Amino acid sequence: MLELLSATMQQSFNIVDQIGLILLIGIISARIAKLFRIPMLIPLLVTGLFLGPFGLGLIKPEYFGFSLSGLVIFVVPLFLFGEALSTDLNALRSVARPVILLVTLGVFVTALGVAAFSYFLLGLPVLVSLLLGSIVAATDPTVVVPLLQGVNKRIATLLKAESSLNDPVSIVMFSVTVQLMEGGTPPTALAVVLSLLKLLVGGALIGAAMGVVSTTLIQRFNVRERLSYVSLIVFVVAYSFAEYLGTSGIVAAVFCGIVFGHEIKSAIFSSAERQELFYFWENVSFLTQLVIFLLLGLNVTRGMLLGQGAIASVLVTASLILLIRPLAVFVSTAFDKMKNNERLFISWMGARGAVPAALASIVVGISASLGSFSSFSESVFEITLFTVVVSTLVVGFTTKPVARALKVVEREPFEELSALLAQRKTLKSALDYINEKKKSSPLSIYQNLEQELISRIEEVEKKIASLQSSIYTEEFLQRQTLLERREVLIAQLQKLAEMRRNEEITEEVYQKLRTELNKNLKEIERLLESAKAESPSKR
Repeated sequence: MLELLSATMQQSFNIVDQIGLILLIGIISARIAKLFRIPMLIPLLVTGLFLGPFGLGLIKPEYFGFSLSGLVIFVVPLFLFGEALSTDLNALRSVARPVILLVTLGVFVTALGVAAFSYFLLGLPVLVSLLLGSIVAATDPTVVVPLLQGVNKRIATLLKAESSLNDPVSIVMFSVTVQLMEGGTPPTALAVVLSLLKLLVGGALIGAAMGVVSTTLIQRFNVRERLSYVSLIVFVVAYSFAEYLGTSGIVAAVFCGIVFGHEIKSAIFSSAERQELFYFWENVSFLTQLVIFLLLGLNVTRGMLLGQGAIASVLVTASLILLIRPLAVFVSTAFDKMKNNERLFISWMGARGAVPAALASIVVGISASLGSFSSFSESVFEITLFTVVVSTLVVGFTTKPVARALKVVEREPFEELSALLAQRKTLKSALDYINEKKKSSPLSIYQNLEQELISRIEEVEKKIASLQSSIYTEEFLQRQTLLERREVLIAQLQKLAEMRRNEEITEEVYQKLRTELNKNLKEIERLLESAKAESPSKR
């Protein structure tokens, strides 16, 4: 019966059906995630496992028209650009050194650690072991980033940057190993370094330049009302241009998103325009997660998780999560002023995702050119996909409790104040109930409860007063005043542009007033940046 249903679906599964099914699964998964308070990627991945070859076999991956390698070409960069828009550039600068070490030294340590484990304990050939190590060396942003809500801002920024930028090093190691397996001449150390610099630095420069140029053009041609669609074009151009020049389109997408988002937040754009942009990319992020995790689940077969090779997969995954990833993190952050509980949390957030799965699928595709190593291609693919699925599920289910246990959760002051106000309201409601009971009953128990509640209300009110005094400081009020003044100036600039379009003022008057307003706006931006830079030292 299931085979008949699967065959019927395969015959009639057109593009409209594909989109409809993806959206339906996404909506249901989002509801399940909200109901059980778990990350959305978990029900998506489980749904893929349940409906795919591993489970009922109702849907095959090829029905969706996306391959695992296709994820890396388009879907993952799209997700990264959207996430990069909200990245705080100043926070990113503060973690630049540990990020650089994690995406270089950390990836090398991870790759060599997995290779050593595979060679000495699993008995795989040296080059096959190196190939497997290079494939699973990089963490995945599509898994890590959605799990960082509520985590300490510095640690979250570090993990977000690491997972977004460590793919090029993994890809270079992968390419070198494949070249050796195909019998090619080993590249020199200089050639490897230059290739790495081309991918990382070249992609970063192209992306950053595209971010600056695009926001300048948006202001020049006044297309702010179409900001969301323009940003999509900016992503396509930045990614395509970087790939055309032989650099990393993924790195270009990340840096373009960071710079574009920073410029949008600091230039003459209203809050409504910025919110519309971020809302648009939140929806894009939602759709990309649907495709990524559903497709990952659909590509898993029973043989991968339950076959004879599953033991090797379990050993590699366990060693990667519990030994090799922590070693790479501690080595890479040895000279950074970071607490061990933060290092342990970073170590735990080493989930693998779409990029390792795509590289493993490429190995299967080129297996015929690997000579004597071709027989190991399926094993590499199965171990990789097992690692991806298990690490995603383990990290997805445990991030919140691990973050709380290691004390890296950052509770916002306003959230804490809201909780205290709600607690005071419930206590006062209980006190009203006790007072009503006292009127009809002389029992002394109500008097004792009344005193207890009054005492607790007084304690909560002291906490509220203390927290309010720490939040509503003079610096906070000054910053809010500057923010409101900035919004007023932006509104004036927008009205001025509208008057120019309607030919209510001459070009000369427009340029004169615009220059004056921009001068005032830049001064406010300078004051805001200055206040932001001074605040950490005051705390």
